[in-house]
Amino acid sequence: MNSKSIVYILSTLICSSVFVIFGTYALKKKGPVHFWAGSVVKDEEIKDVKAYNRANAFMWLGAGAIIAFSGFASLIWKSKMISLVFVLLIFFIIIIMMVLYQKIYNKYKA
Repeated sequence: MNSKSIVYILSTLICSSVFVIFGTYALKKKGPVHFWAGSVVKDEEIKDVKAYNRANAFMWLGAGAIIAFSGFASLIWKSKMISLVFVLLIFFIIIIMMVLYQKIYNKYKA
């Protein structure tokens, strides 16, 4: 394993940890969590805060798991092309999360 592989694996693990931490935070938070930076979701905007937070948490935890998997998978498939595919996958995960959040918000909107 070379230094570039170690840096890639560590960066994916750090990134996935942030996602997992936020997902765990969303599960435990009493008020509704927000997705967009600088936005605030008020209690009266959401009809079922617990279900809304759970849906958000699973979205974040799922994304974190996929990102962590990409780091570990790069250990198995030692190819620069695979690493590039996983980096692009992370880009698409972010876009998918934006769409998913909008669906979650609309589903639980009061």
